[in-house]
Amino acid sequence: ALGLFEVGSRRVLPTTDCLAHHAAIRTALEEVQLALDELGVQPYEHEDPGPQSPAALRYLQLTVERSTARVQLVAVWNGHSADDVPLASALADRLWHSDSGRGLWHSLWAHFRGSHERDGAIFARADPPVGAAVAAGGMAAAGGGGVDGGGGAWLHLHGPANVAETIDGLSFEFGPAAFRQPNLDTFEHIVRDVKCAYRAHLDQHAEHSRILELCGGVGVLGLSLAGVAGSGCTLLSADINPHCEPAFRCNTASFLK
Repeated sequence: ALGLFEVGSRRVLPTTDCLAHHAAIRTALEEVQLALDELGVQPYEHEDPGPQSPAALRYLQLTVERSTARVQLVAVWNGHSADDVPLASALADRLWHSDSGRGLWHSLWAHFRGSHERDGAIFARADPPVGAAVAAGGMAAAGGGGVDGGGGAWLHLHGPANVAETIDGLSFEFGPAAFRQPNLDTFEHIVRDVKCAYRAHLDQHAEHSRILELCGGVGVLGLSLAGVAGSGCTLLSADINPHCEPAFRCNTASFLK
């Protein structure tokens, strides 16, 4: 089954009919389950501390691009590279070519985590690739794009590399391993309110704007406030996740045009 971890355990509860999920995610989960059954993909047994199959599927991450309602899928496999998991490409090809013009899929990625990595993180933190996370059951899901652990490799299989979003008038890209708020509609209201508060502050205090953004991700809040401050603003944005940097640089370049 595909689903979420039960609270306080590693037992997976099916969520294919969960109304909290975007309709495109529910459809995507149905398609993935059909493909997994057809290909005979084995789930990673999260409750089993023993050795695992190097081709087992650990997790799925599904991200909806709001403007297109298409889903970016990341399949997280138990292995060090695509050589360990021949089914990684087979699953992606099966999903991509069976879409039949419906436009369900935005892009498909594979991520590989070695069998010795049992820290519970969704992704391994390694070299960056050029958030609802659902696990495979034995599989599980955890919230939106946590990154930790050692090792790991990325394989971009189909579609655009990044999901594109417009947040209160500014364009941003999110890579598959960069944190993204799971409810962007609500987050957009927060961004708008923060910008209004900062604008009011600048109206009362004429000063050179210096912005420090901690846990900045791909720079949504920092760049949004820099847009309010205008020319002469200094922004320092930091994040412990190295996978955020490529998208942050892309977003900065777009912002400075």
